[in-house]
Amino acid sequence: MREFLVLTKVLLKSGLGDILQKSENKKKTAGRGGRIALYALLAVCMMPAMGMIFSLAASGYRMMAAIGQEGMIVELICYAGALATLVFGLALVMSVFYMSRDIYNLLPLPLSPWQIVGAKFTVTLAYEYLTEVVLLGPAFLGYGVASGAGILYWLFAVAALLTIPVLPLIYASVLSMLFMRIFRRVANRDFINVVITVLMLVFVISFSTFSGSMSGYTQESVMEMLTASDNSLLGVMSGFFPLFIFLEKAIVNADILQMLLYLLCLLAVAAVFLFLAQKLYFAGVLSISETSSKRRKISVTMREKLTRSNGVLKSCVQREWRVLFRTPTYFLNCCLITFSWPVFMVLPVVFSLIGSGKDQVSGEQVMTSLSGMTAAMNTVSAAALALIVTYGITVFITSMNFTSGTAISREGRSFFFMKLIPVPYRTQIQAKVICGLILSLIGTTFYAAILFVVFILLFGLPPLSLVFMILITFGINLLINMIQIWVDLVSPKLEWESEQMAVKQNMNTLLEALITVVLGAVLGGAAAMLYALLPINLYVLCAICCLVLAALNVGAYHLLAVYADKRMQELE
Repeated sequence: MREFLVLTKVLLKSGLGDILQKSENKKKTAGRGGRIALYALLAVCMMPAMGMIFSLAASGYRMMAAIGQEGMIVELICYAGALATLVFGLALVMSVFYMSRDIYNLLPLPLSPWQIVGAKFTVTLAYEYLTEVVLLGPAFLGYGVASGAGILYWLFAVAALLTIPVLPLIYASVLSMLFMRIFRRVANRDFINVVITVLMLVFVISFSTFSGSMSGYTQESVMEMLTASDNSLLGVMSGFFPLFIFLEKAIVNADILQMLLYLLCLLAVAAVFLFLAQKLYFAGVLSISETSSKRRKISVTMREKLTRSNGVLKSCVQREWRVLFRTPTYFLNCCLITFSWPVFMVLPVVFSLIGSGKDQVSGEQVMTSLSGMTAAMNTVSAAALALIVTYGITVFITSMNFTSGTAISREGRSFFFMKLIPVPYRTQIQAKVICGLILSLIGTTFYAAILFVVFILLFGLPPLSLVFMILITFGINLLINMIQIWVDLVSPKLEWESEQMAVKQNMNTLLEALITVVLGAVLGGAAAMLYALLPINLYVLCAICCLVLAALNVGAYHLLAVYADKRMQELE
């Protein structure tokens, strides 16, 4: 046990170095002060979102308490926290357990597998607490304030914040160890990483589908439970996390016995997890450093193709592509995530609609609703709605794509390479922006085009609407990507132990998302107000918006080029 505690302390100190390390000189103190100022700014920016969560929990309690089902709010809070932990924890577990550089130092030490896994699990749990506090803290606070809860509720709420991420992280850890155990004989690390990344994504999508359709309750049974007015709905959503039913009853009823039962069951699950780690971990981690290559004869034509010179900008773009697609962490968090967000949002809805049963919405009802919508809207209104929805999709997906927003941080200790090669700094920045722009455009244009096809079929929109959609999508994508790389240039995270820390534990990404969402809201709100207040044609407004975006992009590009030359010389 002593070895486990010491190793956990060391890994926490190294893994959370940005927060825990003490400065040794004035320069480090200044850098630490800058980080504290950044964290304070992020905390202020998060206040509106946390306030909204607080209000939703409080109003939800008041609404459900009127029918005696206030426990459903607690269940939703627990389920949301567990699901968020599972979704974001899968890639994090793989990174901390298998891809971090400390693996090569830990394996030769006289440590048991369960000690290494336990310490790394604690580090992963510490990272997840940052998300849980922001997501669940205001929710429990809102519920407690609205209900006038007593001291036991607040103690149990703190216990819930500390323990809710444990069970989903155990799921993610066991899944990762099983994958690595299965593929341990494949002597190709790149293949293993890519396959596991894709399999984990499939698992998350399957889990979302399963969670949306596993209850099997009919309208009659739900109405009977609602009218019972005794929190009879409690436990409906806890099928995949069965231990949560004890936690939810303990919080709702201030039941000490239920809380003790929950904690004992959680300890038992943790013990089983460490037992599995003792059996599975070393078998998968010992081959993680292996890679393979194939020998092949190169023809004269192939040799000329491989040795052919390219333009400077094209070569820089190709280098960025290779790094993004050959590094599984970057591939998952920068490339694949662009196409995953709509899938995560749409799949549960689709499967709930086709989940069968007389209580589900039928295809005939859907077509009737669409026909009524078509009759109620004219072409101009439909075009305005399509443009608004397209704009919202573009801002959301682009703000969640951190390819440009982590472009400098991803260089890490190889940052000196950017300063050594005889390529202007602004050219290297251009290459990074181009990669981020292409990924954003592929994702946003694809889904926006699908949306427009639906609107064209339903409302007969003119082709001019599609032209403006493409121009506005391109303009807002380019502007957001330049803003993101600008933020990363200001304070890049160049010191990291794993690729996951450069992307997922990079506070710049949160700041970039907040800035881009606020900017998108301001620009979209200004256009909507202009259209509502002035007698202006929709397509004239779209032309004005395109001109404004073009001017903003030209100005942002010139400012970014000048700042990049200056900032790159300052960075070391």
